Amino acid sequence: MYVVSIGGTIQSDSHFMKVFYWNIQGFKKAPVVPELKFLIKIHKPNILFLAETLVNEDHLLQIISSLGYNHFDHILPVQHSGGIAVLWNSDHVHVSILAKDERAIHVLIYDISLGISSMLSGIYGPAQKKDKKFFYWDKLLDMCSVVDLPWCIIGDFS
Repeated sequence: MYVVSIGGTIQSDSHFMKVFYWNIQGFKKAPVVPELKFLIKIHKPNILFLAETLVNEDHLLQIISSLGYNHFDHILPVQHSGGIAVLWNSDHVHVSILAKDERAIHVLIYDISLGISSMLSGIYGPAQKKDKKFFYWDKLLDMCSVVDLPWCIIGDFS
């Protein structure tokens, strides 16, 4: 039996996988990195999605390397908008990047202790015109037709 709580925890009878998503609205804000480190220390998420990073690649890599995760992937912001990073440690989960675009990172997760696979998508949805929002939802619907695993979609859907 699996239950997903509002906080992003996937729970079985004997195991928790913690998945956090945070729209940080820019790493340049002074308290963001210390607050993020505090959350990681207290909650120890297995997988962490960060959206709206709003920094260049050098700055992003410097911050990511300070957070204590041994794997990551990212999408850089486009014209001062967006940017997504996904971080994980491989001691409890194996993560494979399935697809990336300017608004999402889609990953395949293998939970080592449970021996099950699932798909997770971290989304930073378009906040502009309605037609862009509908186009993005149509892309997710197209993906749905080929996904045959449990699939959790998290993010900022604007």
